[in-house]
Amino acid sequence: MLRGGVAAAAGRATPSLESVGAPGLVAVSASSPVVFSPRYDITAGGIEQLHPFDSTKYSRVAAGLVKAGMVRADGFSRPRQLPLGVLSRVQGPLWLAAMGYGARAMLATEVPLVMLPSWLVWWRVLEPMQLACAGTVCAVELALTRPEGWAVNLGGGFHHARRGYGHGFCVHNDLTLAALHALNGKDATGAAWCGRVLYLDLDVHQGDGFERDLGRDGRVAIVDAFHPGLFPGDDAAAACPAITERGATFHHRSGDDGARFLAWLRRCLPELIAEADPDLVLYNAGTDILEGDPLGGLDMPEAAVRERDAIVFRCCGVGSRGPAKSPAAASDDANDLFRRSGGRRRALAMALSGGYQDLTAGVVVRSLAAVDAELGLSDGP
Repeated sequence: MLRGGVAAAAGRATPSLESVGAPGLVAVSASSPVVFSPRYDITAGGIEQLHPFDSTKYSRVAAGLVKAGMVRADGFSRPRQLPLGVLSRVQGPLWLAAMGYGARAMLATEVPLVMLPSWLVWWRVLEPMQLACAGTVCAVELALTRPEGWAVNLGGGFHHARRGYGHGFCVHNDLTLAALHALNGKDATGAAWCGRVLYLDLDVHQGDGFERDLGRDGRVAIVDAFHPGLFPGDDAAAACPAITERGATFHHRSGDDGARFLAWLRRCLPELIAEADPDLVLYNAGTDILEGDPLGGLDMPEAAVRERDAIVFRCCGVGSRGPAKSPAAASDDANDLFRRSGGRRRALAMALSGGYQDLTAGVVVRSLAAVDAELGLSDGP
């Protein structure tokens, strides 16, 4: 069962992020709640292709959203790079200092970066990853402070990194950073932005880094759907109190066409949101659940991804035609999901996370465009 309270539970201390929480820390432009920078793309002389992660999908998603009419070409919110001091306090100073050496960066990214000079590793790999982390922090700030109540970072979702460690192509955990930004943030009057976060991880892999970082923070509830037979198989992360006492897990099965997963999501997510009563839903929306994904091992069609995303947005009530603002315009299904989720709008911040096929970018674009068409995401506050 989900339990209230804001004091951190007993156990390892929550990472500190005192300097994050000031409005405008990372957002350079806020003309749209879609956050993107061309610097997200990771290119290092082709060596990045030795990992199956599609490290240039970000710009293709951005171009697709412009073509779909969801965002103007000059309308993206642009993140400002996070200060190294902030990253150091959350990820640990020794880990951050070691990133300049190819061996440690190779451990996290699983790419042989020892073949490259350290300045090139920083410029073409680590700085883009850090900027994508800033993008998720920016998305949380926009979702909590703008009238739209939602934001999407077209990068990020590095859920395997944790304090002092990184693996699975994750160097820094933007989701930990973003959650702490939300929980520490205050408006001009000194009122807190957010008292409670629900972290929703629907990537096919376990969100082990976030769970180890914040799974003992009483302000956080976690819902994680993952395939237990895939990387990373972290039993300690799965046993964190935010899951065992205040959240839920769903275990995917190989060869699942999505019907079982969607039935679980539709039945349980509204109940979990209502019980946790979060101010922010932080959504890690990996597309590695797609059929054919080399690291996913599932058999879900694109339609399942679109329905998954739509369920999350409907539960949170966002959009000019969403149930929180325009119940008469919303579908019966959206109204039902919103009502069962507690009947109040939740700020929603989404990061793209995993997805290891060339077709992933198009799937993301079509999914967001479908939600926009249904709920009116781009129709103004």
